[in-house]
Amino acid sequence: MYADALIANATASLDLFSEQILAALTAPSCPAAVIECAPAPAAPQPHGNYVIPADAAIGTGGSKARFRQNVVAIKLLRMLQDAGRHATDDEKAVLVRYVGWGGIPQAFRHPDGSMTTGWEGEVAELETLLRTDELADARRSTQDSHYTSRIIIDAIYAGLARMGFTGGRVLEPAVGIGHFIGLAHAAMRSSMQWTAIELDPISAGITRALYPDARTVNDGFENVYVPRGTFDLAIGNPPFGSQPVHDSENRDLGAFSIHSFFFAKSIRALRAGGLLAMVVTQALMDKPCSAERAWLAERAHLVGAIRLPNTAFKDNAGTDVTCDVLFLKKAKRADAGCLGLE
Repeated sequence: MYADALIANATASLDLFSEQILAALTAPSCPAAVIECAPAPAAPQPHGNYVIPADAAIGTGGSKARFRQNVVAIKLLRMLQDAGRHATDDEKAVLVRYVGWGGIPQAFRHPDGSMTTGWEGEVAELETLLRTDELADARRSTQDSHYTSRIIIDAIYAGLARMGFTGGRVLEPAVGIGHFIGLAHAAMRSSMQWTAIELDPISAGITRALYPDARTVNDGFENVYVPRGTFDLAIGNPPFGSQPVHDSENRDLGAFSIHSFFFAKSIRALRAGGLLAMVVTQALMDKPCSAERAWLAERAHLVGAIRLPNTAFKDNAGTDVTCDVLFLKKAKRADAGCLGLE
């Protein structure tokens, strides 16, 4: 297919980078760090942004282990919020293990009210812990709450470093609990000023606790006013899905799928020459005659692309989905065809 050929030949400068990430993701047992990992902090920094240590076990374990990590993190977050204090480094090490509910549908009742055998205790515990609205949000998120693994994040930063990115104003429109912040490479970390947006209130609360120096907004990206032409980098793993979203400031994007909308609004937020590095489903690249792809083609250059194996999110999110990592550079002016995806 044309898209596959384009991805395979997008840029020679990323060949080694591509080989590293693909080798890591297809290995029989992926180590916690294969490419470059953010080193452990040299000294405690309880009131600054957390730096995820290289040996931190994030997104690991079976379904019940991940359930327990979530519950412990939620209880700790509420304790911190009630006390009105910052998290210590030890507490941040607990919060960072929250993985959300993607891939753990067993933790919720089925539509008919029944429960998965062997999960009755967990279902009851969660129904006691979460408010009704939180429980409904968590149940819905089992389909698309898939946090990004350390290997993919480290590879994205390695690619950005090759492209010359050293820091600046950074937008993450679906931050989750902020792994892209906590795993930022040391050479650029201190020069990054973060604006982080997250719909889920629990995830947003954890992000605030882990990364107090970031500006964290608890709302949907479509509801947040983002000034155009101001950011140096947009990064992340936006929600997958085909449903459209409504944004009163970007009505022309109303027919876009949600993941294409995140790309498009993020491109608008970038300054000329700014970079976008995001994970997206294969649909954006594979869909023939895509109006969404043509929109991007008028506004950004494709700098690099990698097709991930469909097991890339298997270990940390329990899902098989084929994704691409795309690196785009915002054009200085609208220039039809500059991306080469039309």
